[in-house]
Amino acid sequence: MVETKPSANAEKAPARLSSAYPPVAHPDAWLLAELNALDQFAADHVRTGKGGPFGAALRLYDATLDQWISVAGPAGNAVLTKGIGSAHAEAETLDQTTVQAVLAYRDQHPSHHLHLLQLSTAESCPACRAKQVTFMHQLMARGWPEDWPMVVAFGATYEQTAAIAGFNDRPYDEDLKRPTPALMTIHQTTHDQLAFEVVKDWPFAAITVGDEVISLIDRPGPLAMEVAAIQAAAQHQRAQGQDQPWRLDHHHPARLITSADAVGPLMWTECQWAAVGEIILVTDMPSTPPESPMMDNQALLAAIRAPYNAEGAVITVKHLGQGTGFANQAQQIWRDEIIATDPSQLYNGTDTP
Repeated sequence: MVETKPSANAEKAPARLSSAYPPVAHPDAWLLAELNALDQFAADHVRTGKGGPFGAALRLYDATLDQWISVAGPAGNAVLTKGIGSAHAEAETLDQTTVQAVLAYRDQHPSHHLHLLQLSTAESCPACRAKQVTFMHQLMARGWPEDWPMVVAFGATYEQTAAIAGFNDRPYDEDLKRPTPALMTIHQTTHDQLAFEVVKDWPFAAITVGDEVISLIDRPGPLAMEVAAIQAAAQHQRAQGQDQPWRLDHHHPARLITSADAVGPLMWTECQWAAVGEIILVTDMPSTPPESPMMDNQALLAAIRAPYNAEGAVITVKHLGQGTGFANQAQQIWRDEIIATDPSQLYNGTDTP
């Protein structure tokens, strides 16, 4: 077990990073080399016009065989290619296909001791952190041992990313940790107050923009129903040729209306990235399924709000940036070669001061 000692620069880092230097099983030098290789992938991702300066990968380590298996990635930020505001590099490696791949390997090697490692060139936004935790909960609900947390090793901090590349995620993190959000409002209503028809005995999630229902999900699926509704609305705008389709408030305020019994971190953070200004909870209808198979939305929200590496955390967050030799070249290329010549290319995470 090797523990990163914060450098003089790291000691000046924000308080939230004070617990982001835990001992992990993988040597720091090796993790740093892997992050720098991933940063090179992210640089190529930028130069080929595929998206923002971020990269992520998911690896599985079979300690019994002393062997690494690449499960997903490397992947880059896919907001531009998918039109979905939360299609970040980390999220691209944590879908249901990845869940199935990890469980399939475990089922094929039931006696082996396994570890998961997610590498990310930048600190995960709260939307990605919520997906990392619920990804682990999906594994644990199907027999993944609770004492096998996933290590998330990252390079650039929120502050570095904002200063160099212009993507500002810290306000979203700060907003999630408030008792109530500042970036949106939360209200309650009843079925008979809705301006559109739904089946009263079914759970649902819908996006309205002005008076128009843009998307309505009334069947559970692989995504949380609220997330599915937001992403379906973004895809609708993309099909309509809307510039920046991930923003749902171009012409009128956007609302998420759901029969969820409580706001969870997945819907909250998806609303952040989609510029949804209001969440309305319909209190007299069957609730949508909780965002995690392991706990209710309120408990999950508390887990995502907790400091890095709090007791009971199912992910171990490791910072390998400031003062360690992390190159962070993709963000510099984005600044010097992309934004310097065309500032309009900057998108997402910058609308909040």
